[in-house]
Amino acid sequence: MTGRHRRPRSHGPVLLLLATLVLVAFVPDPTSAQTTTAVTAALVSISPQVRANEPLRIEIQASGAVATDLVRVTIFQRAPDGQSRQMLRRVVDGAEAPRFSPYAPIIRRVSELTDPSRQSLVLSAATTELPQTRGVYPLQITVGSSKPLTTWLVRVGPAAAGDIPYTVSFVVPVKSPIADQPDGTTVISSTEVARLDSLSTVIVNAPRGSMTVAPNPETLDALDASNPTARSALENLQRATTNNTVLAAPLVPIDVDAWRRAGREDYVALMLRAGRDTLSRTLGLTATDISSRTVVLGTYDSPASLDSLRREGATNLIVRDTQLEGLRTTDFPSPFSQTFRIRDAGNQDLLAASADTWLTNAVVQLDRSTDRSAKAQQILADLAAGFFDRTNAARGSVILLPDNWAPNAAEIVKLLLTPLSTSSVVQMRSIDAFFATVSRSNPDREGEIETLSSGPMRRNLVTARGPDVDSFARDLDQARDTLQSYESIFGVAPKMHTTPFDELLLASADHRLSDTQNRAYIDAATSFVMQSIRTPAGKIAITAPESERFTLTSRREKIRIVIDNGLATPASVRIDLRSEKLTFPQGDSINTTLQPGSNVIEFAVSVKTSGDSLLEYTVNAPKGSLGELARGKLRVRAWALSGVGVVLSGLAILVILTWWIRHTVRTRRTKRALVPAT
Repeated sequence: MTGRHRRPRSHGPVLLLLATLVLVAFVPDPTSAQTTTAVTAALVSISPQVRANEPLRIEIQASGAVATDLVRVTIFQRAPDGQSRQMLRRVVDGAEAPRFSPYAPIIRRVSELTDPSRQSLVLSAATTELPQTRGVYPLQITVGSSKPLTTWLVRVGPAAAGDIPYTVSFVVPVKSPIADQPDGTTVISSTEVARLDSLSTVIVNAPRGSMTVAPNPETLDALDASNPTARSALENLQRATTNNTVLAAPLVPIDVDAWRRAGREDYVALMLRAGRDTLSRTLGLTATDISSRTVVLGTYDSPASLDSLRREGATNLIVRDTQLEGLRTTDFPSPFSQTFRIRDAGNQDLLAASADTWLTNAVVQLDRSTDRSAKAQQILADLAAGFFDRTNAARGSVILLPDNWAPNAAEIVKLLLTPLSTSSVVQMRSIDAFFATVSRSNPDREGEIETLSSGPMRRNLVTARGPDVDSFARDLDQARDTLQSYESIFGVAPKMHTTPFDELLLASADHRLSDTQNRAYIDAATSFVMQSIRTPAGKIAITAPESERFTLTSRREKIRIVIDNGLATPASVRIDLRSEKLTFPQGDSINTTLQPGSNVIEFAVSVKTSGDSLLEYTVNAPKGSLGELARGKLRVRAWALSGVGVVLSGLAILVILTWWIRHTVRTRRTKRALVPAT
């Protein structure tokens, strides 16, 4: 049977259909992908404060948002009076979420807010959409499915009777690691110079007279002695300190308490004088431009050191709140914002203000944060909350920046200083103005003012004892005595920073150095002095003959000795004379200046007795304890009678002469008597 050939059936269309269904089922739709992508929101800017009849403007960077997403702004009711600041910090620190009832949310679509030129969303809320009562309000922003972004609305209005703006005082340390090195060089890195320059920019752009500069004089001296870039940074600091408060400070940071324990308050005074001299010279300031009234307390300060500082003119103290004993939270639940008193070892009170660690950390984090606008608004809102918690009390905060603060100057000025300069509820003031403005606290309750009946509020320091300096002080005394010798030899006035030796000795007391480093500076300084009086071969450059001879032919005569000065410069010396048989009518010490080369020194001597005698002399520094520079001997032979011999000889001659005259007279009389009369 012949079979008919059957044509095979094609399955292509079926397979194509199945493939299409699979692609439709498993390949995501681009539009669907956009709607399910997580949205992240970041604050670009927000109105620092909103006055009556002004809108609230918020700019947001929203990643992953689509046109149909909703932007929701929820404003929560403010905390009761007296609790705004406490609540704000708990929310910022993550201890709680805004817990008060929200107002009706402000809702916009992304499509309504997009600003293509800025690649961001800009929302403007009319004043009618905002709370009408002034205060600080928690505010949360969500874009689509984003996590809530928390920030703050500062609502201000016309000033009420009795309003006193909240005072904030920025204290900016201008301090670097020690720059004077034991080998006499000055080392300050380019990174450090740039950091100091950024501090100048911040200070210059603050409202006139509102900043306080706490400089380390040794740092400024290092800038002055370094390269042109460093000197340019110093010039910027000079401009920055004009019309701003500059605090006095010792030349380098020292442990005042340790020096007092060692009985060396004189050294504290010396370092403070050296610091003031350096500030005057490097910043071009007069003595009245430098404030000695306010002192920033160090780690090791105690009531004893406060007594020393008070004797040097201090009346006001800035104390880190971590250095103070805590307060009763029932009576003082909010951040402390008034001045108080601390009693020193002399039973005297000094006025004090606590530096707010929370605010200090917030300013530092602002520099390091990628969300700077949100951080800045936290600071502005916190200060405003300080005002709203008690509008009729003179209160304030001190922000003491860390020694190594490296600000992004442009951002600090734009996000923090400029809004503060235009705030109607916060005022920036120097630290001296802060102490003159802020009220003294009542010991019984937060916000109340000290009265005669309440008495002052006193707080105690939490003290830490630093290393003792007794042994180091003795070594330093010896080195300073050596310095005095150097200055007396070479005619250097005993002022600060006249020689590398001065700088090394003063820098050696920096309490940031280890004991080994302290002593390295002293050893290097002493070595510098010894090298200054030696020749390149290492021998002392001033020499005298070991032994010479001299003959005197009279009772009083002048002697000459020759002393060589092998230095390239004149050297002032004191020559001390000693002899058992010779005296020195003009004194046994001769002060003279040795010129380079041989010098003939002439002095008068008197002879006690004839014969040989030994005259010894030493060449010394006019002052100090450097020791002998040279020693010489002179053997003197005298052919002259002593004073007693002259007297006895004179008497003998007088006796003989008297006898001869009398004998002659008697002889003549006898002869005349024997001649017969005629």
